[in-house]
Amino acid sequence: MSYPFGNDSGNSKGFPPKMKNIERERSINDRVLANRLKVIEQEIATNHRAAWSESLEESSMIRRFKSDQVEINRQMMTAKNVFVTVRRSILKDLLEKEYEGYLKELNSRSETFYKSRL
Repeated sequence: MSYPFGNDSGNSKGFPPKMKNIERERSINDRVLANRLKVIEQEIATNHRAAWSESLEESSMIRRFKSDQVEINRQMMTAKNVFVTVRRSILKDLLEKEYEGYLKELNSRSETFYKSRL
């Protein structure tokens, strides 16, 4: 390890050992501080990515909710139309059965329905 203020092998050249120790401690503190700043910057970047991901998820949920609502409304309209069709068919069958019953009753009494010619 080299030091910026001379060699470490004696007092003949460079700064005294006390100054070298101070410089060594300052260098170590700078490295520790740089590492801490790097960790903080990484955490900030991670938080930004997480916030972006959450906003994406929220907008995706909103779009999915809207599309689900459209799909539900479409299915409800289809079910309503099917219900109306089935109900009409059942009522038509019931009306035909009643007509046949009335026709049988009238035939048993030798009567008929009046049908006008157009």
